[in-house]
Amino acid sequence: MKQYLKAFIALSLVSFTAMGQEEGKIKATSTIQEVTVFLSGAQVTRNAASIEIPKGVNYIVFNGVSPDIDEKSIQVKGAGNFTILSVSRQLNFLKNKETGSPDKAFQEKMDEYQEKLTALNNELEVSKAEEQMILKNQTVMNGNTSFDVLKLKQALDFQNERLKANKAKQTSLNHNIKKLNDEMALAKRQFIENNGITNTTSTDIAVKVSSNSITKGSFSISYLVKNAGWYPFYDLRAKNVTSKVNLVYKANVSQNSGEDWKNVKLTLSTGNPNVDNQIPSLRKYELGYVNQGYGFNFQNNTISTVSGKITDNEGQPLAGVSIRVKNSSLGTSTDGSGNYNLQLPNSNSSNRLVVSYIGFDTREVIVSRETHNIVLQPTQMALNETVVVGYGKAKAETALSGRLAGVSTLNTTTKAAPPVNTIEVETVEQPTNISFNIVNSYTILSDGKNSAVDIASYDVASDYEYYAVPKLNNNVYLMANLSDLKDLNLITGEASIFYDGTYLGKTLINTSNTSDTLNISLGIDKNIVITREKEKNFKETQFLGSNKKETRSFIINIRNNKNVPINLLVEDHLPIATNNDITVERQDISNAKYDENNGKLLWKLNLKPQTEEKLKIKYNVRSPRNSIINLE
Repeated sequence: MKQYLKAFIALSLVSFTAMGQEEGKIKATSTIQEVTVFLSGAQVTRNAASIEIPKGVNYIVFNGVSPDIDEKSIQVKGAGNFTILSVSRQLNFLKNKETGSPDKAFQEKMDEYQEKLTALNNELEVSKAEEQMILKNQTVMNGNTSFDVLKLKQALDFQNERLKANKAKQTSLNHNIKKLNDEMALAKRQFIENNGITNTTSTDIAVKVSSNSITKGSFSISYLVKNAGWYPFYDLRAKNVTSKVNLVYKANVSQNSGEDWKNVKLTLSTGNPNVDNQIPSLRKYELGYVNQGYGFNFQNNTISTVSGKITDNEGQPLAGVSIRVKNSSLGTSTDGSGNYNLQLPNSNSSNRLVVSYIGFDTREVIVSRETHNIVLQPTQMALNETVVVGYGKAKAETALSGRLAGVSTLNTTTKAAPPVNTIEVETVEQPTNISFNIVNSYTILSDGKNSAVDIASYDVASDYEYYAVPKLNNNVYLMANLSDLKDLNLITGEASIFYDGTYLGKTLINTSNTSDTLNISLGIDKNIVITREKEKNFKETQFLGSNKKETRSFIINIRNNKNVPINLLVEDHLPIATNNDITVERQDISNAKYDENNGKLLWKLNLKPQTEEKLKIKYNVRSPRNSIINLE
């Protein structure tokens, strides 16, 4: 592999040397001005102005570009009295790097560790050699040799003591070597956490131009990088059941493209360049027997949440790991103990988790159950061969109070932050996506960490009501029905719920199933008690000739222990017969609204404070005498 790499570098150098002999080669610098971050991937735009272009055909070489670009996405625009003939790219393995003070300190510390480690290993080798020498010289006699018992005893005692001392020394050396290796690994991980990793390679973009005279020109270069993305998350804050809900729209932005985005104009787009945009083709519907291979699987994915713990290969929990649902806007990160919990969208196929963390190999996991504990393997190149570059600490006079790691803005004053609802964001609705143009400039470092970016804040009109399905559980949920959402451009994402200043947990804002109203669960209210019990004071089964009649009756008890009246929706259902031999007769449903198609029962109740209400469900089921049906 190393020989292949050397040959590739040599060939690349020859290629560029030949290019330099045939046409002029001009090295140019460019700076990142704009970045459009998609749900997966980002389009980076670099600008370069006032480049001197000689007469004739020349190559303008822009270096320091991310090695993680999609070659087919490169676009170059020029302004000036010249013509762009072609654009090419190649990896640069000999990229020069500026070494910052944190990097120097880290390298010096690693050198110090290595010197100590080498000394300990050398001492261990000497001790092992001494052990072998002692063992080889244990034979002090043979059958034809007379010996002195005292001298033999002294020799054996000497060897025994030397072996004991030698073994003790080796044990101590091995312990110190392991301790030193652990300290080195910890120092590497901490440095990577604080300063990120810079890849040893970069991309050179060569723009071939032709000019009839000496001139000046400016260039704009854009390209797509893969290791970047964002996902939305929300804060839902309700003060009481009469106030509006404050919805704060935020984005977690991260990138590990190999280049830092410093003070750039940031745009967040709901588009995803990695999604297959090909129109589906409807296949012929062939009807046949299942045992001959005909048939379809229409089962939906019923897993709604996934959780677990993410560790390294030594079992240590990893904090801040990025977990994304592939080809969706859903994502989260692990807490300080390596745990995560993520809502999942309904899907006809299995959801896939994309798990990534700086310094570790990215993994994809098919969600087949509600708990997935995931082990990440360290990227050997990241820990052993890459050059780590530090960025230093911000000066005191420019540091932002309360700034998140990896994020800064151009505003360096010490004034108090404006209210959330004055966030300057321009929303642009495109034919297939929505873009949020962030007015303030942002810095997103290439460290894989999530950086919080505020998008907007809305006070949304809300109707509050409670909802319960006592057949499934005895919880009563407070629901906020948010209206007039058509202009907010929300996309599916997790939301943190706050009620009266108290954090209540998370919920999922699923915009795929809503129109102008969004129903949000604000959590469980323990002051409303609901139970559902089977009534037993009647004969449950009667036999009528070849048929039997079974009766079921249930009582739903509801009590409002609050000091205010509430609106409550209670849902239940009656069984639906799927066979002509089976009939269902409803007897008592306490004036519920009944849906003939799906058998659902719905009660809309208004309960006064400290009052109780009972609902009754009673029905008969007739079926063949000897049949067994799935009746409660």
